[in-house]
This record gives sequence, structure tokens and C-alpha cells, in this order.
Amino acid sequence: MTKSSPGVFKCGYLFQRGDLPIYIVDRVNSPFSPYSVKYTLIYQTSSQELLKVFPCNRMPVQADIGEYYATGYAGEGGQPGQWYIEWTLQEYFQGPIQEDRFGFKVFNPAEFQQHPCGPDYGQLTHEWLEREWGPGYHCCGGRRF
Repeated sequence: MTKSSPGVFKCGYLFQRGDLPIYIVDRVNSPFSPYSVKYTLIYQTSSQELLKVFPCNRMPVQADIGEYYATGYAGEGGQPGQWYIEWTLQEYFQGPIQEDRFGFKVFNPAEFQQHPCGPDYGQLTHEWLEREWGPGYHCCGGRRF
């Protein structure tokens, strides 16, 4: 399983193809569609507790052979902060279940001032990004924030 997402979304953003994807390939790197693919969204509380957001074991959208993506809203339940998506797959009937978890951040745009690269409601400021994720992290240049 591999993923390709910068993992920063504004609260309430509707996930679409390319936002929280999973790409499944076999041993020779050819895409394939396994017997079962499911995902669960998980919220990390301020006390570092992980809370699964129901419903669990959701069915993703299959965009292409071996390509799946999650649907729903960033920060379901109105919770900005650290989130995870837990992917579960089973290659074949009665085969072993494989799990992998990838993190993403959800921010509340009302907490940030207008940013030069965000003409609408204001994107993350460079100062906040560097404080949260370290020096050199930039928000400019993507359709995700």
C-alpha cells in the first residue's frame, strides 16, 4: 500500500479523488484490486487518545485498478487537529488482513489571518506551518491547503 497526499485540509472540506488515496500494487509493482478494501477515520484528541469516527470500515471509491480514495468531510464532527486514515485490505478471500495508517491535519480557517497565497478565506500562515511541522514547510502551490 502506498499513499500520495500532502495531508492538510480545511475543516469541512469534502474529500475527493487525490485527497486521501491508496494505491495497491503487487510484488512487480503492477496495480491490482484486492478482494476487500476498507477505511476508518481516526481523530487524535488533545490528550493523544485515538478515537475512531463511525461508521468504521467504510467502503472507498475505486477510481481505477488498484486506486481507491476516501470520501467524507475533513474534521467530521467539527474537530480540527491531527487525524489518521486507517486502510484495511485483504488480497484474497480468507487471506490475511493488512492494515496501514496515514496521518493528515485538519485546520479551522477562522483561526488564521489572510495569507498572500490564499485569496479566499485565508490559508495557513507560513509561521504556523513552521511551528507545527518544522522549518521549510510551505502551503503554497497545491489545491489542498
